[in-house]
Amino acid sequence: SDATNMRLSKFEISSGSLIRRIIALLNSSNNDPQLAQDCLRLLSNLMLRYVNVSPSNAQYRAILQYAFDNIKVESSTSVCHSVLRAILSRRPLLSEIYTGMDGICCLIASGISEHSRKMCAQIFLQFLLDYPLGARRLQHYVEQLIANLKYECPVGRASVLNTLHAVILKFPKSVLQDTAEVIFLPLVVQLGTDASSM
Repeated sequence: SDATNMRLSKFEISSGSLIRRIIALLNSSNNDPQLAQDCLRLLSNLMLRYVNVSPSNAQYRAILQYAFDNIKVESSTSVCHSVLRAILSRRPLLSEIYTGMDGICCLIASGISEHSRKMCAQIFLQFLLDYPLGARRLQHYVEQLIANLKYECPVGRASVLNTLHAVILKFPKSVLQDTAEVIFLPLVVQLGTDASSM
């Protein structure tokens, strides 16, 4: 166990250098999607397992850019999902996260597969429940999710409904009361005019 502790200590001290090397590989992986996925998988595992692994804001931005750009690619969805959830668990206050969640919200409806839509719904729900959001920001994202009920494809609308159901179940009662008008009135109107069986 002493040897293990020594290795962990050495690892934690050198983690800044390790993150820099992984980011450099990620940035150079334009023509090698497998390398990029391996980099994201490693970054995700490091952030989840080692509290002292703490990327800088610039490093977070590099990871976020790749993950948000590639989560819509079916072969990259799972690894992008993992690294985004790992970053959200660290709660870095970056504008890129708030902006990127607009795209994730859209993909809950428009994702090319059920797997993609579910992965994006999980990310979005974690963001709504755990991330620092003021009342106005929270209302913005809830309204955007409600607006996706008008998506043209029935399976996309069903995905949005499932996400809204999870929001209603998991939101604290006080938050749900504050957002009830935003959620329920448009929801009732949309369901009343939706001819699909979903």
